[in-house]
Formats: sequence, structure tokens, C-alpha cells
Amino acid sequence: MNKSIKLVVIFLIGTLFVGVLVWRNASPSSGVTIHSSEHDKRSYRYIELANQLRVLLISDPETDKAAAALNVHVGSGNDPSNALGLAHFLEHMLFLGTEKYPATDSYQQFINAHRGQHNAYTSFADTQYFFAVDPDAFDQALDRFASFFIAPLFNADYVEREKNAVHAEYVARIQDDQRRYVDVLKEIMNPAHPFTRFTVGNLDTLQDHTDQSLREQLLTFYRHYYSANAMTLVVLGQASLDALADKVERFFSAIPDKAHTSSPSMPPLFADDTLPLRVTLEPVKEQRTLSLIFPLASPRAHYQKKPLDYLAMILGHEGNGSLLAFLKAQSWAEALQVSTAFDDGEQALLTLDIGLTPTGLAQRHDVISAVFQAIHRIQQEGEQIWLFDEQAQLAQQAFDYQETSTAIADVSGLATTLHYYPPQDVLQAAYTLSSYDWPLIQQYLNALTPDNMLIVLMAPDLPSDRLSSWYATPYQVTVPDSTVLQQWCQAGVNDAIVLPKSNPFIAETSRLVPNAPVSDHPQLMTEERGLQLWWQPDHAFPVPKGHITVALLSPQMKATPAARARLNLAAALLNDQINESLYPARLAGLHYTVAATDYGLQVHIRGFSDKQEQLLQTIIQALRQPVWHADDFRRIKQALIRETENQQQAAPYQRLVHTLPRVLLQQRPQLDQLLAAYPAITLDDVQNFMAEHVAAAAAKVLVYGHYSRATAQAIADQWQWLQQNTMQSILMDVATLPATDTFSYALTSDHPDTALLWYLQGPDTSPRTHALMQISTRLLQADFFHQLRTEQQLGYIVLMQNKLLQDVPGLFFLVQSPVAGPVVLQQAMMTFLNDWALSSNEQQEAFEQQRQMLIQHWLQPAQNQSQQNQLYWRAIMLDQLNFDRREQRVAALEDLTFDQWLHFFKHHIADPQPHGLWLYTEQVL
Repeated sequence: MNKSIKLVVIFLIGTLFVGVLVWRNASPSSGVTIHSSEHDKRSYRYIELANQLRVLLISDPETDKAAAALNVHVGSGNDPSNALGLAHFLEHMLFLGTEKYPATDSYQQFINAHRGQHNAYTSFADTQYFFAVDPDAFDQALDRFASFFIAPLFNADYVEREKNAVHAEYVARIQDDQRRYVDVLKEIMNPAHPFTRFTVGNLDTLQDHTDQSLREQLLTFYRHYYSANAMTLVVLGQASLDALADKVERFFSAIPDKAHTSSPSMPPLFADDTLPLRVTLEPVKEQRTLSLIFPLASPRAHYQKKPLDYLAMILGHEGNGSLLAFLKAQSWAEALQVSTAFDDGEQALLTLDIGLTPTGLAQRHDVISAVFQAIHRIQQEGEQIWLFDEQAQLAQQAFDYQETSTAIADVSGLATTLHYYPPQDVLQAAYTLSSYDWPLIQQYLNALTPDNMLIVLMAPDLPSDRLSSWYATPYQVTVPDSTVLQQWCQAGVNDAIVLPKSNPFIAETSRLVPNAPVSDHPQLMTEERGLQLWWQPDHAFPVPKGHITVALLSPQMKATPAARARLNLAAALLNDQINESLYPARLAGLHYTVAATDYGLQVHIRGFSDKQEQLLQTIIQALRQPVWHADDFRRIKQALIRETENQQQAAPYQRLVHTLPRVLLQQRPQLDQLLAAYPAITLDDVQNFMAEHVAAAAAKVLVYGHYSRATAQAIADQWQWLQQNTMQSILMDVATLPATDTFSYALTSDHPDTALLWYLQGPDTSPRTHALMQISTRLLQADFFHQLRTEQQLGYIVLMQNKLLQDVPGLFFLVQSPVAGPVVLQQAMMTFLNDWALSSNEQQEAFEQQRQMLIQHWLQPAQNQSQQNQLYWRAIMLDQLNFDRREQRVAALEDLTFDQWLHFFKHHIADPQPHGLWLYTEQVL
């Protein structure tokens, strides 16, 4: 799928443009029963406070974080026409102090000091604020959080500064193809619809007016829209439901109810007689994407039937006989994504995004014909209740056996969902498929016509005659020729495009495998020449799932950039070969990856344990007997070259973060080295390389989850065809930065912003140094953000993070700035550290707090199978086979004193020359 366009449509339209439907059928005494999975250990309760605030309470005694999210049903769609971006600007300002907690960085400092994280976003119809902290600090965090919605200061001293931050956010993404695409789309839509307005805000749109200052505009907007009856709150904690209800009543009942009413019905997204239209636009990155957009009636009221989900599953299927399979066979397409891209409760958009090949770009009329042939096939085949039943079965399995996500992700998603669905269905609304309604499906199917279609073609060097208003995207609008429209209408059906077959990968058993605990970490079951098998049955998570991870270790991967380029091509060809036969497995909750890594190929399978061996057999067959064709090779090689080139067009800060490990891991090739290697590689080269790689490889296998010992051994036996090769170390050498000097590395960029990253490397890999680096980051990162972003206004993107390479600890400071170059940013970073060092003697209380928090973090068990599998696999690949690295760090923390940390900080971080590396972008003249 084309990820850029997928994100455009799903996030920038779907999320930005959510609707007006609000459920108000519950009260504290209504006895609403939240429908949850029988395997869900959490407890739920829906309540409504006297001020009309609607609340979902979640009690989870085992959660490692407490979290809350408050969604305000107001967004950029409510911006005054003379203050575009005001809702977004308000979101920024709300963090900068309240009457009860007036310090501008009070909230962030508190969240950071208690092992937490926080964020917010503004969409078209909603603004959401959310956080997660250590459970012991939840009450104080809730008090600070609730104050935003009771008595914010909107500090006058920070209005101009934060306006600069909003402008910096706008400039930072000025070359983002997702935003450029949406900017053009808005100019095509009905100008009477508020979605067509500019939503981010900048220095031009956020101004004082003759009758109102910008701050007064903020206050007016806040007082009008931020009403308790327009809010939903989700709170997740370790306490009981009664205790959580008490907390909510205590902290949030003071939010005023202003009896805010929902917006009236919106005008249509496309004015009458606008469609059909064709739009061509030019991207910044090298990409070719064809999007077909159909405006439809909203299916939200039919969420238990999901007619558009049914159609999207068929049209977006990637298996044998699918639309995508046909397009690939013609060398016209690389990817296809079908989604309900927008839904406001009244109207929706169904979008097909097709990643084209150069040939497909030239044959785009035929590509569109194929789409209508697929639509006509659905119409011709008619009612297929078995297909709906299969979807319903898969959805029910996914709902019943969900893995626990992070607390902050759960509350954030549910706070939005609570606005649009009855509270009893808030957990299962996305999964419910209760009844098959073919006449309803037909209503939507009949609207998928050439006359009701917007065609958006994004590719380089397309004709354009205008620029979009805010992101200066070159584009052109034309009306499709009537003859072509008639051809699409009469496309008929295609024998090569058929409905999906019955899915052979649906799990038939949900039985948990009874294994007596043997150890709290994986056991080495088999260690033969060239094969290691590690097995760990799961006793923590009662879901019939598991992970199989296999690394094919090859000494070839330490050779040349050409070797890595060949491996990248081999992995892409393998994935392409097995996609059609294994796509149904993904629909059935069985996910797999075959990836190129620094040491060779890695295979990872996760999901329901049942049918995993069948899936693995297909992958192994492809490894042993790859079937690759010249046309596929050309298509995939072009895609890899384009993908690599596009990485060089990423935002400046992203380029620096991705470049850092390429500079320090000495055998990892740079992007320009890969680009130089790809053109000369032939299909024969890749086939020969693959044969040599497999012949030389040794295998490490981890089987973790609900598997018996016999099943684990049977999985290992499937790899016995490998040659008996010696198991070699696969760790790459991490460059050691000397303590006596610093190094710099420059990247050229045509982005208007400049970015600078300062990496500091730990002096060794001991558990004690890991602990010291982590504590240092926790102590500094909130201050770094506050000083360089909020106070100095150097940029919107200001980060300080830990960076682990192999087992070498490190940390980095990073700023992307529209107002300062590398020299100024470097001086600002060093001044920050120098100033902070002067007060470091006063950080003893903060140090002790962070030390205890870090101990709790490293003692906290994994929250789901995926987290646990990552911990086990990392230890195996780093040869840390006692699986006690976290315990070692805890022991080091328990012995660590403030004076020891202070000495480390002054000599290894605050010193301007410690193991340092500067990465920066410089503009092309």
C-alpha cells in the first residue's frame, strides 16, 4: 500500500473530519453494561457527571501506567474565518499554566518526573488531550490535567512565543506530501464546507484584530466551546471503579457546563455537478499514486452491519484473483489500499489508493477500468452471506483475543469513540458485524460509479497550472472525457478478477496449551551445528497466540553495500512471491514479516498459534525454491530505489535520526552507497546471492507463546534442511567515539528548516552506565524542551532521547528550526547544558525520584506477548543468555548514589567534548 496516501486519507481526512453524532442515552443510574470480551480482565463503568461530562472508567490492577484522555468535541472546523488555526493554537496554549498550577512547565515537569508521557492533537471536529503516569502519581496528575478545563491562564507573555511554535510546526511540514495532498483536495471540495479551510495556523492567520487581541480571541473561543457537555473523558487506573469514580467527581465536576450545542448539518463535501473530476499534482518525494474518491452517505448509523467495510475488504483484498493481483500481473501497480476515509455521521468517502508503476502510470485509464471491473464483479455475484459471516467470525476472534495495548493508546482511542457510539458498545463498535444486509450494501455499491468519482493522480512531472494556497503544491484540475467515462461504465467483468475464496487460515481452536512452568525465560532446547532452538511457553497472557522468530545469520552481511542491496531485493521479492497466498492469513489475525536485517534475513510470525506451522511451511518453501520473474524484479527494484531516494527527502530531523546508526554501525551502508549499488544488480545476481546466503546461514529460532514442547521442536525441525554451518557472531561494530574530541557529519537538504542532532555516547556498556544515561535523560529532557522550544522558540521539534545501538548506551539532543542555523543551535544546546550543570548540585531530590521510577520501570513485567517476545529476542541476538540484563540494571540502580551520578554527569555529559557526534543539515544553495 502507498503509506503516504493511506495516512493522508485515514488520518488527515478521517481523523480531522469526524462527525457530529453524540449519544446521550445514559446517566449515573442508567445501568449501562459495557460489552467487553470474556477474556478481558479489566472492569468498566460508564457514568455521567452532573455537569454532563460523559466518562468511561477502566479499572486494571495490573496496568503499569495510569492514564486519562479528555476529548472536546470542537476542532479546527469551528475556527472563526478570520482566525484560521485558532483551535490548534488554543491546544498549544492550554499547556502553559493554570490558576492552580501557574508555572508554564509545571504540567510537563510533573508528568516527566513520574515516568509519564503526554500529548494532544487538534482535528476538524475534536481536540484531545491525554497523558499516562506512574500509578502512584495519578491523583496529582489528574488534578493538574483537570485544571486545563477549569481555569487555564492563557498566559499573555507566551501568546507571541507559542504563535511562533504553531508557525514553526506549519513550516516544519511544508514539504510533507500528505499535507500538500490534502491542501489540494480542500481546494477541489465545496468551499462552503468548513473542512476546506486552513487548519494549522501560522503567523499570517493568527493576529490581533482591531476589536480583539489574539489572547482575547482565545478566551472567547474557550469560553464558548470548552463545555463539559461537549467533552468525553476516559480514565484508566489500578484503583477500583468506585475509587476512580470518586477521583473523576473530585477533579472534573468543576468543569462548567455551558450547554454547548452540536454544529448544524454540514453542506455536501462536493458541490452539485462538481464530479467527476480529475486532479494531477506534483509530490516532493518520488511517488506515483492514483486515488479514486467516492462521496457517499455516512454508514455510521449502520456500524453493526458495516457495509463499506464489507466492500473495502473485497476491493482491497490482495490474494489470488484479487484486483491487486491482476494489476501486479500487468506490471501496473505495486500496492492497493481501500478505506472508508472520512465519516462525519452524514457523509463519507470511500477511497482506493493505488501505488502505480511507471507502466501503470502510462496505462492509468486501464487501471481505472480494472477497478470498475472489480466493482462490477461484486454486483454480478450478488449476495454472498458466507463472506460476511467469515468477516464476522474474524472480527469476533480479534475482539475476543485482543492483546493489551499501552494505557495511553487505549484511553486516547476510547475518548474519541465515546463521542460517536452508544457507551455500551464503545469497546466493540469497531468489531461488531451483527447482520448481513445485501440491499444496504447494494445502495453503496451503486454509488461507486465514474460519474461520482474524484480522480487524484500524484506523480512527478505531471501538468499543473496553479499552486495550492498554503503548501504551494503544483496541480491541475480537468474534467474526464465523456468517452473515457463511458468506457469505464461499460468495463464489464474480468475473468481474472474474482471474489475471495474461503480463508484457510482461520483459527479453528482457541485452546490454551497447558505447559507447566519450567523457567521464567527461554530454554535452549536444541543446539546443533548451525541451529539453535529457544522455547518459552507463555503463562502470563491467556490468549491462544504466540510468536515464532527466526534469524538466518550469514557472514556475507558484513561484506559490502552491494551485499545489503542484494539482500534488500531478495527480501522484497520473497514478500511479493508469498503475498497472494498468505494475505488471507493476515485477515485471520496471523501476521508475518520476512525482513532484511544487518545480519541476514529474519522471519517473524505472530498471532493465533493455530495454523502458524502451515504459514511457516509456505515461507520456507519460498526460501528454498524462490520463483522470481524478470517483470517482478524490475518493478521491485524500481520501488526500492524510489524508497531509498525518498528517505533522503524526509524531514530534516527524521533524516538525522535515521542517519545516526548508519554513521556509528560501521558495516551498515549509507543510503547513497545503496543507491550506487542497486542499478548494476541483476535478477541472476539476486538469485545467486540468495542461494549463497541460505547455504551459508545458521539459524536462531525462538518459539514463545502457547506452544507445546513438541510443537516447538516440530517448528525447529522445519529448518533442518539448512546446511550445518558454524554459528557466528552477527553483532556489528559500533564506532567508539573518543572522549578527547567530537566529530561532525553534514547532510545536504532543500528543506527550509535546519536540524541539528548532538549524540553523546556512553563510555562503556555496563549496566551501571545504562542506568546513568537513562537517569540523565529523564532529568534533562523536560527542561531541554521548555528552554529551547517554549522559552527560546528555536523550533517546533525539540527532542532529547536515549539511543541504544547494539548494547552501547547513548543519548541525543535534537532541534529542527526555521529560525536558526547549526552554529546557533549548537551554541543553544551547549549553553543549556552549561546552565543546567550549574544547578546540578541541587538535583538530589529529583535524582532520587527518577532512580526509584527507573527501578519500577525495569521491574515491571511486559504488558503483552509482543513486548515480552521483543525482550527475549533482543537478549538472544545480543548473546545475553542469562536474560537478566534488566535485573542487572536494577541492581546497579539500587547501589547508585547521587554523588556518583553527579560525577558521571559532569564528566560524560556536561563536558563539551565527551564521546560526541554532531549531525546537521545544511541547505543546498
